[in-house]
Amino acid sequence: MNQYLVTLIIVGLLAGVIGHLMMKGRSPGLVITLIVGLAGAWFGNLILQQINGTLIQFLFAAGGATLLLWLVSLFKK
Repeated sequence: MNQYLVTLIIVGLLAGVIGHLMMKGRSPGLVITLIVGLAGAWFGNLILQQINGTLIQFLFAAGGATLLLWLVSLFKK
């Protein structure tokens, strides 16, 4: 496994935790949140492939995870 993939996984998991904390009770659960965080990290990375920088990648991953968690919460109701 290369360093890029490991970094993406770590950023995704951290983004999922932050998204979980930001949703305050509207999150579908920690495991789903972490999976969505990984998807958000991938999505954020896909958008920002041309920009290098872990901080920017992390911010967009957190934003992507929060957006996806919000969408998941809409279907949970």
